[in-house]
Amino acid sequence: MTKLLLALVLSFTLLNSSTKTIDKKIQNNKKILQENQSATKRKNLQVKILARQITNQNKELTKLENDIKKNNEEIKAHEEQLKQAKSILNKLQRNSSSLMKEKKENEQQIVKVIIDEFSSSIALKLASESSLEELIDSEIYTILSQGS
Repeated sequence: MTKLLLALVLSFTLLNSSTKTIDKKIQNNKKILQENQSATKRKNLQVKILARQITNQNKELTKLENDIKKNNEEIKAHEEQLKQAKSILNKLQRNSSSLMKEKKENEQQIVKVIIDEFSSSIALKLASESSLEELIDSEIYTILSQGS
């Protein structure tokens, strides 16, 4: 009977200590589970934040791509305008050169006409002078009038 009692006490002690060990293991596992759940929540939150950042960056990238496309279209339009302006400028420069040449020719013709007319006028004047003395007086008067 003592053996039985001793066996019972021993089994009760073993059961009690194994129950305490199991309770301890359960508590440890609960604690580990809570830590894992907490870590999982943090990681899920980080994933959500990263996903939001990626979405925002994708929106910004799309906006930048649209801006670049718009700027490229504007550059093309301005290049075409520049090409047209250069063409017009070249045409105007050619016209200007032509007009300058024409102006010079006209000025030369006017000078020639004036010289011819002046020469004719002097020749007529000289032909109308009756004497050498009148011719000398006329020339002196002309020179004096130009000098004053």
